[in-house]
Amino acid sequence: MVINFENRYNFAMTTNLAQQFAFFISTSTKYHGYKSNSPAFLNYQIFKVVDLSDPGGAPNQNGSRLPRLPRSDGSQAIRESAFFTDQFTQLLDLRDGNNNQVSLQQAFATGLINEVWFVATQNSNSQDSPRELIEYKQRYNSNFQKLGSSYDSGAGNGGLDPGDNPPWFGHSFRIVFINGDRGLGCALHNYGHGFESFTTRGVVPYLQNLFADLGELNLDTKYGLSVSSLYALPYGTIVAQFTSPTSLFLPTLNVTINQFHATCGNAHFPPNGTSDYDYANTTQVLANCENWRGSNDPEPFTGATIPAVMNDYDNDNCGGNWQIWWRQNYPGLNNDKTDLQGRPMKNWWPFLFY
Repeated sequence: MVINFENRYNFAMTTNLAQQFAFFISTSTKYHGYKSNSPAFLNYQIFKVVDLSDPGGAPNQNGSRLPRLPRSDGSQAIRESAFFTDQFTQLLDLRDGNNNQVSLQQAFATGLINEVWFVATQNSNSQDSPRELIEYKQRYNSNFQKLGSSYDSGAGNGGLDPGDNPPWFGHSFRIVFINGDRGLGCALHNYGHGFESFTTRGVVPYLQNLFADLGELNLDTKYGLSVSSLYALPYGTIVAQFTSPTSLFLPTLNVTINQFHATCGNAHFPPNGTSDYDYANTTQVLANCENWRGSNDPEPFTGATIPAVMNDYDNDNCGGNWQIWWRQNYPGLNNDKTDLQGRPMKNWWPFLFY
């Protein structure tokens, strides 16, 4: 379901935005969809759109019904836990198949909805500072069995502010921020961080080492570095330089890797990325993205490899087109890969809803 708090958006505009976002997510689940006619594995349906903006309210601002939580730095967190209160039960007015009003918690627990997307603005005119993606995730063991009531409240991206603690009710759920001031590529970028988070935190053990390898989050074990990924190096600076398609220099560490085998990068760094958000880099490297854990044959990769699915606005500097291409290389339906035990790789997309 979708909740709008942004005063520029009305019901129709929010509905259109949500439908576009659903399309981009579905497109990103087409395994190797950039070169094949594979079907989308996920096809999101919008259960309900609720407009909680202020009619006639100031543009580029959020409405008064956005639940806020002041921070010490003067900014305001969004208190997502409020979505589960009696007040929001009335505001959202969710109805089950028998037309009974249900709370957000009940809607999640019964599978009526699987995610909440909320639209708000985050810009210089607003002190509101939402978290990118909140996810509570049920923990599993290596046999895909639930570990009782054990869950991870930090499986999303951005964490939770003190005093903002949505309830756990034995069912995984996801709350995603869509910045009404930015293109939808930024919202898809949030999803990318969410996938990085829950996989590498060991919530589903099957994925932990696999995703770390695909997403180049295991540089410490793979190359003996003091950091696990380029994320750990100074933000906003040049942290990597490719001196050849298979040679990588890390100036911060003063380390050269002469046999660097790029895999598929991550939400901030494509295989040839030298700094955060370096999606248009024209440097050619050899990357084992498309054939990872298949034939393992590396192929040339540059920013030009990425097809334009989004327009320039939606792509934004969050790299929406990169996020789609990257996700289309996650092992999906009918993939040709093998897992760490040498067995056919499972489709990763169902794990989003474990």
